[in-house]
Amino acid sequence: MKKNIIIIITLFCHVLFFRILFASAEIKDYPIIESVIRSTLIDYSEQKNFLYEMPHYNIQDNKIKYLKLRGLYLRYEYLIEYKDVLKKEGVYSPLEIIEHYRDLALEKKGILLWERNKRLSFNVSKSEGGTVWCQVFAEKGHYILDIIEEKGQSALIGSAGFNLERFTILFDFDKYNLKQGAIKKLFELLLFLRQKSDFVLEIDGHTDNHGTKAYNVDLSIKRAISVKSFLLQHGIKPFRLFIKGFDYSRPVAVNSTDSGRARNRRVVFKQK
Repeated sequence: MKKNIIIIITLFCHVLFFRILFASAEIKDYPIIESVIRSTLIDYSEQKNFLYEMPHYNIQDNKIKYLKLRGLYLRYEYLIEYKDVLKKEGVYSPLEIIEHYRDLALEKKGILLWERNKRLSFNVSKSEGGTVWCQVFAEKGHYILDIIEEKGQSALIGSAGFNLERFTILFDFDKYNLKQGAIKKLFELLLFLRQKSDFVLEIDGHTDNHGTKAYNVDLSIKRAISVKSFLLQHGIKPFRLFIKGFDYSRPVAVNSTDSGRARNRRVVFKQK
């Protein structure tokens, strides 16, 4: 029995050794997401057009919700050497691993989406355009980094500045609460606003033509306020955000069809 245990342990050590050797020779860290100090990449996998549910904290109702993301899914698995206490180098505990990636996200002016115990989710932007969504699962001396890479337009569109049209927020009939699809867009907009601290934003609310003009003026302002509140709660300064309400006076589609009215119930952005 003892001999069998020794054989099993020996085989396990050999498999682990060759796994680490193969990984270090074939794969590397994700370019803009640096690994923890003294860690070794031991496994990697990828899948195209993958649907991933990324946890985030919803300030509106104080609940954990999930963004549905589709893109290139990358999974990195790391082992970490023991911390050198005398040299004060190395990271080992789950809390230290999470702290590393929290600091990395903030350094790159990313957005912290959610954190609990041994897990952290965040996003950062790529210089060539697009958003990188990340989730870390930490254990003692070991962690997994999930990355969803979404292709996107360049952060700056020529000399005209940032392309804000793709961030148009749509609302349900007679509502001003933010839907999950809207929140995903706003997290991406936040990345840009964090990087461009001098960018001042106008937030314009609109409605369809159901109801009185006075009612729709109020509803359009409430929609703009919902968006502004989200950005304020995530650290954007009040002096950078201005709101307007335009009721149904500026439609982008006909109000005689359901699809047209759905397009008109919106918030759009302009550089002020």
